This record gives sequence, structure tokens and C-alpha cells, in this order.
Amino acid sequence: RDLVSRKHAERQTVTVAPHTTVEQAYKNMKLHSISQIPVVNDTGLVGLLDEEDLLLHVYNSGGFEGTAADIMATDLQVVDAESDIDSVLDILTRGMVVPVVYRGEFQGLITKIDVLNHMRLAQNQQ
Repeated sequence: RDLVSRKHAERQTVTVAPHTTVEQAYKNMKLHSISQIPVVNDTGLVGLLDEEDLLLHVYNSGGFEGTAADIMATDLQVVDAESDIDSVLDILTRGMVVPVVYRGEFQGLITKIDVLNHMRLAQNQQ
């Protein structure tokens, strides 16, 4: 959990609902300068939408029609909040972002820059 810099429980994670339009998801990503956005519903994390998903959808369909649920990735590599950094790095080095859950609840995302920031802080504390 220490690696999650923008915690979902503290409303720091930008998310969309499955029914959010593709256009609105794009606008949220652009507004917040993020490359991926978690798709959540009342039960928690249901998918992840990234720039590649958006790009391919818009290119192939010719527009921003549809919803986040239509184009989100659902086969996510999720880690538990208690997972070690090796598990996180394994996912990150495959070019993916890391969704974190704790006791079944979505906590936030870990990105490469989050790990680098964590490592820098740890080094400064030595």
C-alpha cells in the first residue's frame, strides 16, 4: 500500500464507471494527464482503460462512441496490498500498470514513477 501514491479510499484516484462514455473517459484522462483510468462500479474495480484501448477503438470505429465497459481491459494483473515489490516489478516491466486490492477493495494503481519515488525516498532515509 505504501507504493500507491493516489489512494482510491481518499478519493485521489481518477476513475470512471462502466457506463461512462468513451468520449468522457478520454476527457478525464486528458484533464488529469493520465495514461490509464480504472473502471469501477459499486462492487469495486471491474476494468482498466488505457490510451491504447482508446486509440484503437477510435481508429477502428471512427469515433468516440460507446462506453468504458465496451473497450476496457478486464484481464488485469492485480496484486494484493501485501505483495512484495518483486511482484509489482514483474507486472510493471511487462508494460502494465498495477492495480492494488486489499481485502477485495480497490486501493489504487502503482505506476513505474510510483516505484521510483518510493525507492528514492527509501534511499534518502538511509
